[in-house]
Amino acid sequence: MRWWRKPPTEVDIIAFGAHPDDIELLAGGSVAKECAAGKSVLVVDATESEMSSNGTVEQRQEETAKASEILGLKARVNLQFGDGFLTEEKDLKTKLVELIRTHAPKLVLGPPDICRHPDHRALNRALSDAVYFSGLKNYLPNIPSVQRPKLIKYFEVGSGTPDLLVDITECMEIRRAAIAAYESQFELKEQRVATFINTGFLDQLERRLLQWGEVAGVPYAEPYFNGSPPCVKSLFLSGQ
Repeated sequence: MRWWRKPPTEVDIIAFGAHPDDIELLAGGSVAKECAAGKSVLVVDATESEMSSNGTVEQRQEETAKASEILGLKARVNLQFGDGFLTEEKDLKTKLVELIRTHAPKLVLGPPDICRHPDHRALNRALSDAVYFSGLKNYLPNIPSVQRPKLIKYFEVGSGTPDLLVDITECMEIRRAAIAAYESQFELKEQRVATFINTGFLDQLERRLLQWGEVAGVPYAEPYFNGSPPCVKSLFLSGQ
């Protein structure tokens, strides 16, 4: 593992992404909002994105450090599993359980059930299992079990209809700046390979945030899968 900054023993949120920049792209506004509200957030990147068409691992490390500062993260760690090979990583689930038990978050964020990238699908399955096993004392009995955190899954294209929208309007500029920190990935320059993420992808992503914002009645919203319908104490609170 490679730490950007180590956290205190416990954190409020752990956000898990398969690659550096996944959290910025898929949950950056919400993470920035929680950090600004004083919540401690640890981001866990499973791989170093060494399969990326542009940039080097060393560049991504520098970009990740910059993005982490912009978001206001308490800590970040890269697990250094093989990019493109998470499906073959037998130790992935164990490592996720260790992190959840060590830092006892109230909430974890991770990929949705349906997603295109094999690494995202592998992390989804491993994280769902890890949340369950984190509360089972006889699984890895050398590390005390914890109360299972709430698992919320961020939205990816084609992953279904979200059941939770978060107003991120006040943090859109922070979100944009954090994504822009990954210059090697999102700026198409001479000697770089044209990919779908540096040829209009960010504009498409912002349009989707505008669309979900329109649904929610706010300028910008990030979509999530809560796993169950929200329960309110009154019908009059249903729109709040």
